[in-house]
Amino acid sequence: NRIFPYPVLNRNDALSDYVATSVFHLNFDIDESGSPIIQNGNVVFKNLHYTLTDPTLIDLVSQGKLKGAFIVECSASVYRSRFDITDVPTDLCVSAHEINGNVAVSCYLYATEDIVGFKSEGFIPEYSGYAFDIDKFDILAVDDGFKFKIELDPTEDDKVASIFTVVKKENAGDIMSCSFNSTKIVI
Repeated sequence: NRIFPYPVLNRNDALSDYVATSVFHLNFDIDESGSPIIQNGNVVFKNLHYTLTDPTLIDLVSQGKLKGAFIVECSASVYRSRFDITDVPTDLCVSAHEINGNVAVSCYLYATEDIVGFKSEGFIPEYSGYAFDIDKFDILAVDDGFKFKIELDPTEDDKVASIFTVVKKENAGDIMSCSFNSTKIVI
């Protein structure tokens, strides 16, 4: 159930409790396939920022009462991380090996403290004139982002399964030997 007990600004107009002129959405540069840029084994969220137009929410952000969170999730690699995000473009790099497969990104504005009597001129008419008490960590703006796929060739992975190789030495009795080179240790 995606219904909050207070108005939430959502990028999806059908789920938003704000008028159409109030906007919140996630932005970053993408390549020609519609995915983030991949450079040097990293997924680069270039010029990562959010766009916010509601004056009340902008004021709460400037007061430090709201903060942005950018979430990167990849179920195939069991990766989920939260990063701070603002309205100022910045670059964020995440190792492509950590998020190989289907990836979902999203963005939220959440309360950093309790806010008593929250109201906005941007509320839809059904909420006009109402005030709400917001608890710390309540979400006030949502962009469910989108999904994309990162496909890396696993043979290009620079990780080695093991540097040890254990081999049974025939007719050696109880004698153990060890040899090594720059990439393997044979016991």
